[in-house]
Amino acid sequence: MAKPLEILNIKDTMPTAEAAWTHLQGAIDGARLRGVRILKVVHGYGSSGVGGKIRRRVRSGAAKLVEAGTLKAMVFGEDWGPFSATARGWVDAFPVLRNDADYGKGNEGITLIRI
Repeated sequence: MAKPLEILNIKDTMPTAEAAWTHLQGAIDGARLRGVRILKVVHGYGSSGVGGKIRRRVRSGAAKLVEAGTLKAMVFGEDWGPFSATARGWVDAFPVLRNDADYGKGNEGITLIRI
């Protein structure tokens, strides 16, 4: 059985925003083939104090895929916790997610994508 959650750390290689987006698109396709249900993307917050280019590109691109129906949903890290109805629904569907280290921590450097 496939794992419900995989983690993709794209911030460590310090890619450009477009390279990060291209990498994420390939990772989504691969995760889908492996039966992964949720991809946790570690993109970092950015050093500008207002969120970096990678973070903005990942989130805007993923939002467009959700709107197009290619992805089921997404949750920003700052909303990944018990006060988000979407996050609670994901945890209800996949109880192992309750043990995620970032659940309820308000981490703005991650985005979770439901594949």
